[in-house]
Amino acid sequence: GPLAAAAAQGLSLVQLRRLRGDKTSNACGAVLQKVIGEADFDEVMSMVYMMRSDVQAMVRTEANNVWKGLVDNTPGMLRKILLALMKLLISSLASGDSDRRVMAGRALGDLVSKLGDSVLPELIPMLTARLSSPEVEVRHGACLGFTE
Repeated sequence: GPLAAAAAQGLSLVQLRRLRGDKTSNACGAVLQKVIGEADFDEVMSMVYMMRSDVQAMVRTEANNVWKGLVDNTPGMLRKILLALMKLLISSLASGDSDRRVMAGRALGDLVSKLGDSVLPELIPMLTARLSSPEVEVRHGACLGFTE
């Protein structure tokens, strides 16, 4: 996966944090993106953003630390990773794991509060399409998404 690609390049999150001593968060994020590629970067940042809403406080804290270490402008980063993030959140809302559904719901609420109405035209059709799924978990996840 994306983290394995960074590890294969010899970079750990600790090393990326050390880079921050000399560079801005955006520069560290750019280094990570260059190492693992744009698609994997968007996926990793989406996972980190979602984990900021984890049900476990320690996970939330660490995810926030990583996010702050890599991102200077949260709304700008969210716009950049929006498609990957929405895909992750919507699939997580349909998860059989209730903790994952709660985490995705919280992250979705946070996303809408940070980006406001600009995200709704893309999000609502994705959730609406999932309401007609034959899978109960997918329909349940779409309903959770609408409640957030």
